[in-house]
Amino acid sequence: MKVTQKVWIRAEEKYEMKWNEETNKHDHVPYIWFSTHELDMTDSGWTMVSREPIEITFDIPDTFNFNENAIEALRQEEKNLIAEFEARRTQLQARLNRYLAIAAPKTDNGMDILGAVDDYIPF
Repeated sequence: MKVTQKVWIRAEEKYEMKWNEETNKHDHVPYIWFSTHELDMTDSGWTMVSREPIEITFDIPDTFNFNENAIEALRQEEKNLIAEFEARRTQLQARLNRYLAIAAPKTDNGMDILGAVDDYIPF
């Protein structure tokens, strides 16, 4: 299926890392990246190639299924959120464990009930 849309072309300066043999370091090499947007964003500070939109036409494969692609994208987003949550939870648990280790219960002779403070990790 062919699709035609009116879009504005945006230009943006980006940088890539390239190894410099002379200095034995990476250099930030600037380049111009072109992308499309459905609105003229000049008033929002974007660098637009033209104030007038252009029409582009492209082919969508007959096998394209919006629902399948949307489901796949949402499942990936869910995996990313779970990974972010688990990472943050691990950080929080480590902080909590440090406080719990400081307040580890002691026996009558002053020894930690569960052993050395460093070994005290409650779950």
